[in-house]
Amino acid sequence: MISTLTEIGLLLAESKTLLARLQASMLCGQATEYAAHRRVCPECGMLQTLKDRRTRQLRTLFGTVEVEAPRCKLCRCGPPAPMVEARTVSPVCALLTARCTPELERVQAELGARTSFRDAARILEAVLPASPANQEGVRTRTHAVALQLEAADRQAAAKVMAVRDAPDKAAAADANRPVVMLDGVYIRAVPGHQVRNFEAICGKVERDGQSTRRFAMVRSVAEQPHALLRAALQDQGWREVDAVTAISDGDPALPTLVRSATGGPVQPILRLAPSLDARTARRAGHGRSVRARVVAFLPARPYPD
Repeated sequence: MISTLTEIGLLLAESKTLLARLQASMLCGQATEYAAHRRVCPECGMLQTLKDRRTRQLRTLFGTVEVEAPRCKLCRCGPPAPMVEARTVSPVCALLTARCTPELERVQAELGARTSFRDAARILEAVLPASPANQEGVRTRTHAVALQLEAADRQAAAKVMAVRDAPDKAAAADANRPVVMLDGVYIRAVPGHQVRNFEAICGKVERDGQSTRRFAMVRSVAEQPHALLRAALQDQGWREVDAVTAISDGDPALPTLVRSATGGPVQPILRLAPSLDARTARRAGHGRSVRARVVAFLPARPYPD
């Protein structure tokens, strides 16, 4: 019998326990059924000889589950194996190609992209019965998913370029287009200044066969910010008819600055989540973290503390 409002309904701790048990029961049943099905020889239909039983751990969104992964000896009716080690097979180990499920990897990567890695690990631990994760694990899986997305984009771009009937000269010119990389940060002004903070923009222009051109500006102070960027582009051999690729974060003003400087087509890529801009502004704080972001774009030189 309940006596307080907090006892009504299913509690979070109870739901996490139920989900973890349900996940373990379902996953173990699926693994057992899969192993039994693959144990049957596809050639003669006989059961392959069981060699031993091992276990594998799989991290899921609802907890870590330990499943049985029996190893079987290959049937003699098949072709001879080139090595002795290849005479045994474990269907479950062949099925579990990773230590975690793709769903857990996707959720960790999405939270890691929207919040800090430490907060993402805390959210997963507080809401779901997922395996305990630290910020290093979330960061590793976020980077792994990012590499997968980049590889998929490259494959899609390669397919498009393969079927495109444009001349080789136009394709080479497109690959050699200037690349403008911009990043902005809000710097806290000293006490008593007329404004509380101001935005500093750092960037660089790269092009194959040319040395990198770096620049920095304060948007509220620069009279013509686009003129500075246009001069950097022209220094890289850019012409008004050339297209430009702009790499920036989620601030829409940064690609707009490139468009105003070029007056032509601009291809914005690598647009991060807008929440990262706010997080960057909060982390800007004092001059040391800001100086580290500026030094990443500018040539190495000693800066006094």
